[in-house]
Amino acid sequence: MFSLSYKSALIILISFTLITGCGEGLQQRLAADSELEEQEDVSPDNEEEVTQTEPTEDVPDEIPLYPNAELVDEQIDEEEAFGRLQWLSPDSMEEIIAFYEQELGEDNWEVETPFTEGQDGEEIMEARSRSLNLSVLVADAQTPQPSHTILIEYQRRSPEEETTEDTTEEEVVEEDTTREFAGNFNDLDETPEALQEKVEDLAELGILTPLEEGEEEFAPNEPITRGTFARWLFQANNEFYSDRSSQQIRPVNQAETRAFQDISQNDPDFPIIQGLAETGLIPSRLTGDDDVTRFRPDRSLTRETLLLWKVPLDIRRSLPSVDVETIEDTWGFRDANAIDSEALGAIAADYRNGEDSNLRRVYGYTQLLQPQREVTRAEAAAALWSFGTQGEIISANELLAEN
Repeated sequence: MFSLSYKSALIILISFTLITGCGEGLQQRLAADSELEEQEDVSPDNEEEVTQTEPTEDVPDEIPLYPNAELVDEQIDEEEAFGRLQWLSPDSMEEIIAFYEQELGEDNWEVETPFTEGQDGEEIMEARSRSLNLSVLVADAQTPQPSHTILIEYQRRSPEEETTEDTTEEEVVEEDTTREFAGNFNDLDETPEALQEKVEDLAELGILTPLEEGEEEFAPNEPITRGTFARWLFQANNEFYSDRSSQQIRPVNQAETRAFQDISQNDPDFPIIQGLAETGLIPSRLTGDDDVTRFRPDRSLTRETLLLWKVPLDIRRSLPSVDVETIEDTWGFRDANAIDSEALGAIAADYRNGEDSNLRRVYGYTQLLQPQREVTRAEAAAALWSFGTQGEIISANELLAEN
C-alpha cells in the first residue's frame, strides 16, 4: 500500500475534486475537457492514431506514458511532490491495461495492487518504485468517439520513506521464504466432522496456512481464494512426491511470457502460479486459452475449478474429452448443464477414481455438483488429502506414518 503521506495527498485531492464537482460521478469527473467534446472529428478516414502530447519536464521520466494517448490535463504540485496527469486514448481498455501491466512489471517497479475493477467499471492499479508511489486508473471516457481515460497520479517518496521501505522489504522477503505453518491452529474443532481428520493431517504436514498471516485461525468454513489454493496445491504435490523428482512441479522465477496479466514477476506467488500455468494445470494463454488473461488470485475458488486443477495431478495424463451427457450418465448430476465445458473432463476422470475421487471424499453422495459454488478452506484441504488413482494412492496419513 502507499505511504501515509501519499494517501493523505490523494484523499485531499479526491475530496477537493468531489467538492468542486458538486457530487458528479466518476465518469463525469474523468471526462475530457468540454472543448474537446465539442470538437468534430476532422480526420476523414477516422484514424485511431493520436499525437501524444508530452507532459512538462517536471513529470518524472520513470513514469511510463501510454504511446497512443493525448494529454488533456496536467496538475503538478512541486511543493507537495504530487502530480496528476489525465490522458485520452482511442485504444481498448485491455490494450491500455496490458501496457501498464508490462511496464510496471519491470524490475524497477513493484506492483502493490494489480488492476482491480471498481464500482463504476474503472480499473485501478497501484505500484511503487524506489522514489515514487504511483496510481493508474483506466475508465470509459464520455467523448463523441469511443475512448478511454488514463488517469495517472504520483507522489514522490521522501528519503525517510525509502529507508523505511527498504527495511520492510527485506523483512517481507525473509518471511516469504518460510510460508509453512506448524499446524497449531486454534479453531480446527469448527471443521465439519467428516473432514476434520483430513484437515488435521494436512495441517500436521505443514501444508495449510492460517486465514491471516501471523494469526492462528485456520477458519475452516471460510471460502478459499484461488491464490491460496494454488499455493496449497503446489506445496502438497511436491510434499507427496518429495521422493520423486519427476513428479514435482518446478517454480518459475523468470518468464519471457507471463501467464497472467495480473500476476507480475514481483508478486511473491509468481513462481508458484507461473509454474502451475507452465505445466498446463491452470488454463492460461500458455495453454491456448487466449481469453484467460487474468488469474484473479483474490476470487473464491469454485468447485469446478478445484477439480480442473487437482484431477490432472491425480491421473498424471491429459483429461478426457467428454460431453454433458457423460457426466449425467456417470455422476447423475441434475445440474450437469451448468458445468463449464472446460471442467467436464476433470469431473469425468474423477469419477473413475471410485471411492477415492475428490468429489466423494469432500462432498459424499450428492446429485447436485453446484459447480460455481465457493469451496471452503476445509473442503480444499480434504481434496488435497490424497493424490493418485486407484492402486497408486498416496494419502496424508501415510506420509505422517512414514515420518
